[in-house]
Amino acid sequence: MNTKNYIKFLTVSLSVVAIFAATDIKAEDYMVSQQKMTQIEERVNNMSTNQLSDQMTTLISEAQNLQEEQESSQSPTRQKAIATRLSEINAELSAIQKLLVVVVGASAINALTDDDKKDMLPPTVTLNGASSITVELGGTFTDPGAAATDLKDGALSVTVSGTVDTSTVGSYTLTYSATDAAGNSASASRTVNVTDTTAPVVTVTGANPANAEFGGTYSDAGASATDASGSVTVTSSGTVDTSVLGGTYTITYTSTDASGNSGTATRTVNVVDTTAPVFTSSATYYAELGGKGVGTAAGAAGVGKPAATELQAVTYTVSGTDIVIETGNILMLAVAPTSLDDITATLTATDSSGNSTTQAITVKVTDTTAPVFTSSATYYAELGGKGIGTGPAAAGVGKPAATELQAVTFAITDAAWSDGSQHSDSEIKIETGNILVLANASNQPGIINATLSATDSSGNVATQDIVVNVTDTTAPVFTTSATWSADENQTTIGRAMATELQAVSWTVSGTEIAIDTNGNMTFVTAPDFETKAVYSATLTATDTSGNAATQDITVNINDVGGGDDNPATGTGTGTGTGTGTGTGTGTGTGSGTGTSTSTGTST
Repeated sequence: MNTKNYIKFLTVSLSVVAIFAATDIKAEDYMVSQQKMTQIEERVNNMSTNQLSDQMTTLISEAQNLQEEQESSQSPTRQKAIATRLSEINAELSAIQKLLVVVVGASAINALTDDDKKDMLPPTVTLNGASSITVELGGTFTDPGAAATDLKDGALSVTVSGTVDTSTVGSYTLTYSATDAAGNSASASRTVNVTDTTAPVVTVTGANPANAEFGGTYSDAGASATDASGSVTVTSSGTVDTSVLGGTYTITYTSTDASGNSGTATRTVNVVDTTAPVFTSSATYYAELGGKGVGTAAGAAGVGKPAATELQAVTYTVSGTDIVIETGNILMLAVAPTSLDDITATLTATDSSGNSTTQAITVKVTDTTAPVFTSSATYYAELGGKGIGTGPAAAGVGKPAATELQAVTFAITDAAWSDGSQHSDSEIKIETGNILVLANASNQPGIINATLSATDSSGNVATQDIVVNVTDTTAPVFTTSATWSADENQTTIGRAMATELQAVSWTVSGTEIAIDTNGNMTFVTAPDFETKAVYSATLTATDTSGNAATQDITVNINDVGGGDDNPATGTGTGTGTGTGTGTGTGTGTGSGTGTSTSTGTST
């Protein structure tokens, strides 16, 4: 370089230095690290004036070449490398100029001639603010811009190229350029990093806290999330065990965006029981007339026990006072019913959480129990009578009886003699007051079999095979007089008679009178008035059943022929007694008297 050009160069350099002399050189002003800035300053401080001048020339030439390359290069990587190197060149030129102004002095600037006014240096572009700016995704980027000055032209306008999309994470480069009147151009670049450090916002859908029904299936309502990066998904973690009443569980929702930012929200789920028990037992129960038990079928069959579906313990209560609940939830009647009227009440089932439900129930009082005979199956009737009693000779009242809470109707069927024959005298009737009688007087002793039925108002029937013993306990009754008369010397007395439905057999006491099966009485020996005028005996009449009647009879002998005996008859009427040895051989039977011949005389 000749002296003129050197002075020109030096003057220009000093002019540039004058711009920076008032301020310290800072690393951040040139987008270089502090370490790099320290290396530049150490290197420049060790140079001589000529070295400084040469280094300046070299740096300016390199800068011009880089600027030309920067305008034509399409490689982002190369663009970044050029921008970094230009920053380092600017920083080093500033350091050189700072030293030169101290050595030469600022007055050399005004010594320039018109020939020296050709502009060789590009403008200096200075960024407003930091060379690297970070903007939050979705935020607003306001470009702080840049300023440009030129040694000759002064302040220049700056144009910027490049855009920043704050809706997309990435690194963006803004290039600020200025051109002076001589066509010298300079640029500076700024890196804008759009970053996402904001976690997605997770919103729980539905109630929070939420309730899960005890024993049910929990369906989570989920959550949604929004993020500046766009659509994001939500995942959930945690479980709910609905089998544990009173349990509290946490569901955590997480959403992570593409930058790795995670947002969470939680839902508290409480397991509660809000469901009332549901009756599974019938609303209709049954009780037996006269009993307290309650069952599930007529006759109080089964166990009257309410039931309900419920996961917790259930307590049952019943309205009113007619029905009580005993241990084991067994239904009972407080008082045994005496009528067939329905009993109604309201059952309430309450679980441990206080949920309750009601059921209107009806207890139907029915009578399925047949009457029970308390009367004997053996009755008696007297031969020839209609009455039926409880003892022989129809003693007592033949009246059937049965235990039953309702009215009972008695009936007789299949009455017949024990040999199976049915006659008018085997028919049995039931008269007013349930009195048993024979339809017709019996004319024979024996056994009448029959079926006695007892039917209550509900149609329940009980039967009893009964026996009516037709017996004869009545002795014959004499109808003939107890006083008889017979002629002497005759054997016939007469016929004794008695009323009796059965055959009668006859007997007579003593040996003087005989009686046949028909009751005909005769003297064994024809009586003699003069010998014996009155005979006495006891008649007995016995029927087939062994009933016997007696009658004390007197037979008066009639005197036939006067006071003396007729000699022709060979009978003595004297008072003397015969002493002869002769014996009478006649029997005195028939109508003859039979006489004895004697050799003795009577006196």
